[in-house]
Amino acid sequence: MTAISAVIFVVSGRWNLITVAILGFVENSDFSQAAALSMILIAFVMAALGLIQLVLTSVFKRRITEFFRDAETSGN
Repeated sequence: MTAISAVIFVVSGRWNLITVAILGFVENSDFSQAAALSMILIAFVMAALGLIQLVLTSVFKRRITEFFRDAETSGN
């Protein structure tokens, strides 16, 4: 039996969500398929977070550098 707390799965007829597929595989005791899809989901999330960090770092690099430079000069 699988317990999910505070998570709501909104399922559409036109879209197959990977989280719903993972839950279905777990309920059917097909743990290898669930683990494989979980790893794919983790890889996608990590790639998205890396891309966001890359974009934000490139956009705000000058502002961050100026902030720390101003903090060093005002601290003395």
